[in-house]
Amino acid sequence: MPWILLLRLSLAECPNFSESRQVFFGDLHVHTHLSLDASAQGTRITPDEAYAFAQGESLVIRGGSVQIDPLDFVALTDHSEFLGEQALCTDPESERYKHPLCWLHRRHENLAFLLFHMQLARPWFGDPNVKEVPRKNLCGRADIHCRLAAIEPWQNIQSDAHNANKNCQFTTFVGYEWTGSPRTTNLHRNVLFSDLDVPKRPISYFEAPTPQKLWQALAEECVPEDDCEVITIPHNANLGGGQMFLPYDNTAREGLVDYAEWRAKYEPLVEIFQHKGSSECGPMSSDEQCAFEQLPYGNLTADIFGKIAGGEPNPADSVRWALGEGLAFAEAGLSNPYQYGLVASTDTHLGTPGLTSEADFIGHGGLGKTKDAPIVDNVWFNPGGLTGVWAEENTRSSIFSALQRREAFGTSGPRIAIRMFGAEDFPEDICSNKERAEFGYFFGAPMGGELSEIDSPVFLVEARQDQTPLVELQIVKIWRD
Repeated sequence: MPWILLLRLSLAECPNFSESRQVFFGDLHVHTHLSLDASAQGTRITPDEAYAFAQGESLVIRGGSVQIDPLDFVALTDHSEFLGEQALCTDPESERYKHPLCWLHRRHENLAFLLFHMQLARPWFGDPNVKEVPRKNLCGRADIHCRLAAIEPWQNIQSDAHNANKNCQFTTFVGYEWTGSPRTTNLHRNVLFSDLDVPKRPISYFEAPTPQKLWQALAEECVPEDDCEVITIPHNANLGGGQMFLPYDNTAREGLVDYAEWRAKYEPLVEIFQHKGSSECGPMSSDEQCAFEQLPYGNLTADIFGKIAGGEPNPADSVRWALGEGLAFAEAGLSNPYQYGLVASTDTHLGTPGLTSEADFIGHGGLGKTKDAPIVDNVWFNPGGLTGVWAEENTRSSIFSALQRREAFGTSGPRIAIRMFGAEDFPEDICSNKERAEFGYFFGAPMGGELSEIDSPVFLVEARQDQTPLVELQIVKIWRD
């Protein structure tokens, strides 16, 4: 009788280690008072308070108390841009504290917000011939004041993540947001590091004004041989103005080769849902489920100036479009830059990771609409989503590895646990077998994996409700004709 002996060896750190992996939920996109836009909106929540909230402690915001069930992991992603400016303008001891821009930031936040963020939207940003982008004169010659002022907050971000991390119970990642917005299009990325070995500075849009320059800078300053690993996650592509995912074009093949290789290397994931809506489908999709949380505009201008200023949504900003276009790259023999796993997050600017309840949604923008706040929540916003991962244990190494191999999924807020395996075939009784996950790994590929040379794959899908019963499960197939 033929038989197979399967031996798998893993090094466990936690008592609840599971070789067949278990689900963990977290938020990978959170802003605190360190982000200039959040601070301008009245947010005063510190990283320490945000981490405590993520672990189930209550916070008082706008006179009311908010609380969630504890998350398993969190990445605080304050903007790398203006990290120094924020420090200079809020520290009375700083030599630039009395600068007019700092005075505006403290007294007339709305105007200061526009003046600062216009620097990220200049039309010549993103030009491949521009090596670096000069800032406002607040920063001085060669931006020296802002560069030096950003060092301490970046070090604090690392130490706060280190102090909040509780091995096997609660995982924190060092990260930040790269906030590229040429012509007010959203090209933003969340930059996440596997551990505490990180670059000496957060590489911002000022030093790296294109995604390619960001990846190149990370390649130089985050080297695996120095125990530094990093991924970048594009977020809310629905406001990308058609620029988030470059299309395959035979006439531009030479430039696309490097682009595809860099993007495939650094971006295994894409954020499909957050408080600024869903990025899954194009606005004119024939799929009726695509009407869920669609924003009626296509770039960041609408956040401040209204729906009309934001232009029309672009179908090429949808994740489904990108997945299909990635096949065109692959068919041409290039790396597939859009072979994505999916995540979702809140993008909260209140310092409240995981606050996704619809019932008591208090907004994401500072003071909200309870008083004369400089920036308020848009009527189209929603509470945002969560990321689930399948990992052996709740540690940085295990969860980061799950993100790298794309064994991750996004929800619109509920903690629905969904799992998927694909194979050429499965045992007939696999659905009733308690060891079906082990069989899934043995016979096929898990969520985020690859199947090749299989004409008619079989899929094993399992979903577990949060609080509300599940009604329907869909598998969406994307192909090129």
